[in-house]
Amino acid sequence: PASGLISLAKLAVELPPTGEAETFLRLRTSHVRMIVPAEQSVLLLLPEAMLVAMTAFFLFVEGRRAWRSDYVDYLLSWWNLLEWCSMATFLAAFTLRLRPYWIVSRSGFPPPPPAA
Repeated sequence: PASGLISLAKLAVELPPTGEAETFLRLRTSHVRMIVPAEQSVLLLLPEAMLVAMTAFFLFVEGRRAWRSDYVDYLLSWWNLLEWCSMATFLAAFTLRLRPYWIVSRSGFPPPPPAA
């Protein structure tokens, strides 16, 4: 059932100079209404839209480089694979970030949570 909740998980690994890895895991569950900005604050999406445009441009540039060069040499370069992985990560992050907007545009804002 649709509950109007979204859960966010953040996993961080810190490597201090002592050499021991420290990991942190934080879970947070919020109402969709608390995460999705109001309709007046669409300008908050402008930086994200610029990042999406920049990522699309770099996808085009890398695709053109792959098309014009020898595929085997292009794919054997670790830097090219790293660039494609980073662009795929950017696109996945944008998709996950915009998911609450798609939920709200499809079904409208959920009712506010009851005051405690």
